[in-house]
Amino acid sequence: DLERCLNAGADDFISKPVNGVELRARVRSMLRIRQQHNQLQMYANLKADTARVLNQSLRTLRGNMTSTLTHELKTPLTGILGGLDFLRRGMQTMTREEIDEFLDISYGSACRLEVLIQKLLRYSTLECEPIQPDLTVAAQTHAIEGWAGVKANQYNRLEDLSGAVPQASLFISPEHLNWVVDELVDNAFRFSPANTPVTVVGQVEWPWFSLSISDQGPGLTPEHIDQMGAFIQFGRSSMEQQGTGLGLAIAIRGTEI
Repeated sequence: DLERCLNAGADDFISKPVNGVELRARVRSMLRIRQQHNQLQMYANLKADTARVLNQSLRTLRGNMTSTLTHELKTPLTGILGGLDFLRRGMQTMTREEIDEFLDISYGSACRLEVLIQKLLRYSTLECEPIQPDLTVAAQTHAIEGWAGVKANQYNRLEDLSGAVPQASLFISPEHLNWVVDELVDNAFRFSPANTPVTVVGQVEWPWFSLSISDQGPGLTPEHIDQMGAFIQFGRSSMEQQGTGLGLAIAIRGTEI
């Protein structure tokens, strides 16, 4: 009887007369098996959902990389090659002012290309190498104000910059801290109108150090924050902007230890 029942698909077998203790023990055992089955099914569904999300993210990343990098690489290269080609073919008949103009075009495009390459190298370093801070060289917060000033000067907005950062030693690579500040302050000046304040404020709350960088730009919606990632830019269709969308991704990875 036991063999026939199990072969027919039964999960368990109990003979008459039924013993109450045995019956309750068998029921509890089957409930545990059912619970484990449900958990395994939940994990399987979660794994499938995660795989779908990752695949979708990879497709989005590949699309963003293709469209963004193609544009960001092609534009400065066109400026460099175009300016040099004009000089190569017509420098003998050009005035000094015309030569300087084409040199400025080529130099500006080369600088833009250099910035792009620096961002790609930063992002590659943070994503591909384990972040292991050198504890013998702690990052010093007093450098933050200087880095912010350099960036403000690049945008000719020194008068817009304000704030104060107290002195502290941080458990982070000085290089990574520089990258974080550089990317965030650059975003603040790039996406906010001239003659509006950009504030950099630091605060020590042991054992933490908080850094706040605020500006009067359009900001990000909660949906944008949820979608934030490498090679993703928001509002590009509604306003002209340069960049790869790597800045905030670098800032986020740079603070992770």
